[in-house]
Amino acid sequence: AKSHIKAYTYHCFVDGWFVELEPAWTKILTVSRQGKRVDFFSWDKQYGVPVRLFSINVLTGQNREEQADMDGNIRLHSTISSVFVGELTSNGEKYGITEQKLIDSFHMIQQDS
Repeated sequence: AKSHIKAYTYHCFVDGWFVELEPAWTKILTVSRQGKRVDFFSWDKQYGVPVRLFSINVLTGQNREEQADMDGNIRLHSTISSVFVGELTSNGEKYGITEQKLIDSFHMIQQDS
């Protein structure tokens, strides 16, 4: 019998990254994009409204390095022109999302050459 590994991901093709998602999150997760920022929310019936768990943002421009070092930002990846940062909320921590888990689950999309 063949075994299959099922992976859950969210891909942001515009900015060239993806994040691996825990299987348990797939039934409660909703995503909102505003500019270069993607917010991940829990749609929890007990709250009745989406609760932000974490965000991923692409910083560009001259002061991107300074912005990346601001409180609350977790560096995920850097390129010549962009810095990818995550932001974890206390609600995210309740779902077991740690800074290290966010770093480990973030990946750049590899382009075929």
